[in-house]
Amino acid sequence: MSVDVVIEDTRWQDAGLEAIADQAMGAVLANLGLSDGDWEICVMGCDDTRITELNAEFREKPTATNVLSWPSEERGAEQAGQTPEPPQGPDPELGISPFPTTPACGKRLKPKNLLPTM
Repeated sequence: MSVDVVIEDTRWQDAGLEAIADQAMGAVLANLGLSDGDWEICVMGCDDTRITELNAEFREKPTATNVLSWPSEERGAEQAGQTPEPPQGPDPELGISPFPTTPACGKRLKPKNLLPTM
């Protein structure tokens, strides 16, 4: 398990982000029954201006957000506007979802008022 913490705003200096991230990542991996040797995360402590810039650059949404995340490999459609192919077989990176999938297309069904619990 690898946790990289980047502090870009000194107000995050004393928050203990590294310890929090280590504990959270360990709990998630244990909950999913995954080995900790193959996983890594990066946590950034920054201000609203910086996260707004990143959100605008990567998601075309020029607003502040709490979380930006990326998969470790490209999962998009081969051509813009097309539906991407679902992963084949079990994919531990996508986690274990409590939501069923439709057999016809493999899309996850997620009711708007139901959140997954750990």
